[in-house]
Amino acid sequence: MIAHRNIVRMGGAITLHPATKRTGKAPDRLAITTKNRIEIIPIHEILHLRAESNYTHIHLIDGTHFIVCSTLKSFDTVLHSPDFLRIHQSYIIQTKHLKAFNPADSVVHLDGNHILPVSRARKSQLMQYLRTLMISH
Repeated sequence: MIAHRNIVRMGGAITLHPATKRTGKAPDRLAITTKNRIEIIPIHEILHLRAESNYTHIHLIDGTHFIVCSTLKSFDTVLHSPDFLRIHQSYIIQTKHLKAFNPADSVVHLDGNHILPVSRARKSQLMQYLRTLMISH
């Protein structure tokens, strides 16, 4: 176990690193179980996550893609911070990679030309987040 980092292992049961439990801070890295190995992913490199049944697709900013046997809800719990936003039943985005929101089409544009749908149920939450970024006159 690494004592100096906040790491959460995903794939199967989620276990929080003791430092994460103590501080209540979100982890700075995830350890995910893939087919043949355990990958350590820095949280800041996550672009978005997509649900597919009991699996989650993790898309990184460099184009790398992982499939993990954990639900999106599990990731939503672990990554619950202002840096991540659930925009759809099937999608979580990292807000620092958000480039634009098109309300007419209900889609967000992320770095790397990724376009993802925003559900009607999550649109108000996205708008609330965007209002925090706007400069008022």
